[in-house]
Amino acid sequence: MIVRWAAAINWRYALLASGFAVLATMRFGTGATAWGLVFAAAAAVNGWLAVHERQRASDDEKPMPSARDLTRSWKVHRGSLRRWRILACVAVAIGAGLLAVDPVLGLLAAATALLCLLRARRVRRDTDTLRQALSGTSFSEEPS
Repeated sequence: MIVRWAAAINWRYALLASGFAVLATMRFGTGATAWGLVFAAAAAVNGWLAVHERQRASDDEKPMPSARDLTRSWKVHRGSLRRWRILACVAVAIGAGLLAVDPVLGLLAAATALLCLLRARRVRRDTDTLRQALSGTSFSEEPS
């Protein structure tokens, strides 16, 4: 019974609700009633979402997309991967140039390059997953 009850709660929203409840308590304690009410409302909304927000369908119930849809998605992801890699290279080049002019701007460009590399990594993982779905389980050849 407890396991079924625990599975029905979205724990991310429950954690957010408890955090907002703590913030509301702190604000009410310091005399900031308006902020206390704002955080209490946020806690109430997240508490409601924790109970009522469930995953719509499990992975087992979702139908497998057609090969045509997978191929189209794979091609889109390949283009996206190329764009993120180009953006990362451009941000690194700009950051290297900005280091000589203004180190703070160079650090911002480096952070932008890091973000682009992280996005490229995520898209590459998605592309590999799509390629695996299209070609069975081997990565030896690209789908046509």
